[in-house]
Amino acid sequence: LIGGCQYEPQLSYQEAYEQKLYTQALDKATPIATDERANDRQRAALVAGMSAHSLGKNADAKKWLIPLKYSTDQDVAARARATLGIIAKGEGKPAEAATLLSDSADKLEGNDAAKAKIIAGDAYRQLGMESKAREEYNGAKSEAEDPALKAAADQKARPMSYFVQCGAFSTRLAAEKQQRAVRAQAVNAGQPAPLILQLAPNGTPLFVVQIGPYPDMQQAQRAKAQMNLASAAVTKRQ
Repeated sequence: LIGGCQYEPQLSYQEAYEQKLYTQALDKATPIATDERANDRQRAALVAGMSAHSLGKNADAKKWLIPLKYSTDQDVAARARATLGIIAKGEGKPAEAATLLSDSADKLEGNDAAKAKIIAGDAYRQLGMESKAREEYNGAKSEAEDPALKAAADQKARPMSYFVQCGAFSTRLAAEKQQRAVRAQAVNAGQPAPLILQLAPNGTPLFVVQIGPYPDMQQAQRAKAQMNLASAAVTKRQ
């Protein structure tokens, strides 16, 4: 025996991924994922794609994961779709993200399903689809086994009534112009797209451009700062 040497057990690609050794997981999964004779080729491709995503290599991740979207292995397909949904949300594609994550969550269980539903809810909220967002958050509460995850879903599911108001106008045409002007700032900051709310104070039509909703004043103020909308106001509405 050579003094000082110790035996180090070799991890499988799955074990390496579970231990967050993503570079090692990717290196171990790649040759299996490209071997047409391997029985676990699709599972290895899934781990390669998820590892690439965790390493910030989303272009590589999509090359592995897109072919798995329609795998006959339901778990592989669901996890591939979930990861692709997370990538889409990060790329500023909330509609694509919501569809992928919502679909994958229905085929996952427990905390995995809850996490997918929460991110799907965030994507729907970014699209201004509040009822769909809360539906996903409530679903996440039911699925979550982790108390912290359940609490996070519960917080997001609560009614929200604070908005960042970007202007109030007497005509819809003027409101739509302002809506277009601030949309990029909102989306680039990961916030919901601006919507137009029609009010009628004293019977006079008023078209309000607003972004939200947010659960409290603090989150609305943070969102306003992230969007660099210094002239906007934070308002509360039922």
